[in-house]
Amino acid sequence: MRLGFVMNRDFYTLSFVKQASLLDLVVEEFDKEIKRISPNYVSISLVQNFLNIRSFEWKNYGTKAHFTYITDLSQH
Repeated sequence: MRLGFVMNRDFYTLSFVKQASLLDLVVEEFDKEIKRISPNYVSISLVQNFLNIRSFEWKNYGTKAHFTYITDLSQH
């Protein structure tokens, strides 16, 4: 089963405080749904510019940040 959420592109134009507030609401609803369906395991992948995962950590979800760096070596 695939679960997830997508933030409107306007989300990224908001102030950091407003983004955090909206994300808290999304994570609260997400957490309610996860508890309702009661899966054994949940894996969430977020888009690459979505860096604020604190709301998930505050709900005691285990988090792991993966980063990929691309360096153009042709110019070196």
